[in-house]
Amino acid sequence: MKRLILLLSIFAGALATQAQTGCSKDHPIFRFNDPGTPKLVTSLGSDPEFPFLRNLSTPQQVVAAMKRASKTATYRRQVTELNDLLMQAGFTNGINDVTAAAVTPYQVTGGTTGNMGSGKLSYIYCKIGDNYKGWKVASDNGCYVVFFSPCGNAFYPGMYEAPRSITPVSAVEIPVNPIAPVTVEQSASYAGKKECDPCKPKDCCKVKEDDCDRCSSYYAPGYYRRMYRRAYYNTYYRD
Repeated sequence: MKRLILLLSIFAGALATQAQTGCSKDHPIFRFNDPGTPKLVTSLGSDPEFPFLRNLSTPQQVVAAMKRASKTATYRRQVTELNDLLMQAGFTNGINDVTAAAVTPYQVTGGTTGNMGSGKLSYIYCKIGDNYKGWKVASDNGCYVVFFSPCGNAFYPGMYEAPRSITPVSAVEIPVNPIAPVTVEQSASYAGKKECDPCKPKDCCKVKEDDCDRCSSYYAPGYYRRMYRRAYYNTYYRD
């Protein structure tokens, strides 16, 4: 039972991770149509997509870096792509709608597969070869996108996301009602309910009185008839 509860918890967490119905399929980072074999990514930083999002320490810095880049011409192409990406993720006005509350630390575990951006502003289906820290930017509709801290590249886990950590579940053991051992007395009682023939009225005086009392229960057939005959016998024939 403990194993069942633990497995259900893990599957529930996996389903919650994948259930991002608010993500638009118009952006390639959110599409997984027959992606084929993922490309293994063993290092980050050689081809940054959004360089201004590299090596930041707080959600406030992430938001400030986005808005600062949107006001300069240096990253015009990157800002256009970032705005489009964020709007498809559920931020109506792109960068302008992102707040520190929408940004949280995130770790992508080695073995996770998903779509990842590149410096060419294109996206490939890949498998992350190691654990990497990033920033999860989530909109109110439940969709999110991750930006790797070492390179600023966008990433969206899709086909398989390796568990970041498994918190032990305090499973409640549901005991199966044990079958209580049947005592000799209970066995005799049960037998009496099924086998009361020896205590029929005509034979009742031939057995011990306590046996007759035990066998003559309301479970046995003809209970009231026997009681009547016993009273009649005691009244007219017993001294």
